[in-house]
Amino acid sequence: MLGFQIFLHSLRQVTGNIGMAVRVSGWFVLLVVIGIVGIFSMVFSDPTQPSFDGMATLLVFGFLIFFIWGGSLIAVVWHRYVLLEEVPQGAIPYRSGLNIWTYFWYTFGIAIIMIVVAIVLSVVLAMLIFPDTLLKNAIFSIIIGFVVVVLFYRLALILPAVAIDNKLSLGDAMQATRSALGPILVLAISVVIFNTVLSEIAGFLFNGDQANAMLRIENDQIIYTEISGIGIMYFIVTGAIQWFSLMLSVSILSTLYGYFVEKRGLS
Repeated sequence: MLGFQIFLHSLRQVTGNIGMAVRVSGWFVLLVVIGIVGIFSMVFSDPTQPSFDGMATLLVFGFLIFFIWGGSLIAVVWHRYVLLEEVPQGAIPYRSGLNIWTYFWYTFGIAIIMIVVAIVLSVVLAMLIFPDTLLKNAIFSIIIGFVVVVLFYRLALILPAVAIDNKLSLGDAMQATRSALGPILVLAISVVIFNTVLSEIAGFLFNGDQANAMLRIENDQIIYTEISGIGIMYFIVTGAIQWFSLMLSVSILSTLYGYFVEKRGLS
């Protein structure tokens, strides 16, 4: 099936170029880890009384800006590597002329559209006369989820276009995928199943426990606790899963753009 072929092709893009994927994003992961450690060290210098002073707030805000910029840079560079065979240069693959902030704002705009669609669809489904049961809520959640995901994949074709300096409107993206609802739905299901399997594997390895996470809430107070060795392993494994999912998501958009807009094959 086409949707599953797109998924497999995107998966091979990452696994077959794992060295380049690490090169494109490894610096970001390293700096994110350093940033998180720095924030925790500053905010939770006193384990019983976390302090969000001016410096800590500024650090968190700066970290958020860096996270947005770095994530957008990774996506742009990976799109260009896959679609243009442009090999990134330098430890941090930034160069002038990359549409990093444009990519972010387009992503933000699509996210807003998704939220609006989800809200409207929720209201419409809530108006349907069905007994209010857990099964109904689950079914409605699945319907909303897949509608939003399918719409996202269709609209998000504009993101690889921005990354490689091409122009593609939302209307053009919808037109290019007008006959691909079935394949995109299969693609969405494949992604959900794949991510679920990875999460279940991580849960099985660590017995479903977050292995003494660093934060817990007691009596409406945030308490910081030392993390155990298995806790460190848990965060490493789950972090690696999140990283792989990110690279796979960007690759899926590249594949969709290549197939539906540039008419490439899936060999």
